[in-house]
Amino acid sequence: MPRAIRVSRFPALIRDEIEERLLSLRFDSYRTLAAELEKRTWYISKSALQRHHQRLKAQKIQENKQQ
Repeated sequence: MPRAIRVSRFPALIRDEIEERLLSLRFDSYRTLAAELEKRTWYISKSALQRHHQRLKAQKIQENKQQ
């Protein structure tokens, strides 16, 4: 299996899909989302998805504070 990569290194189309699913909570678990991506030959760990999700949530909080 190829080495897993960070979400930020995915092509924009795939990254946007991942971020949309994470923010809308349209996934069962980080493990199942990682497995779905792996079936499409995009390798990422469940931990990397979780870290990226935490960063996205923090960004949204910052954006809301600035408004």
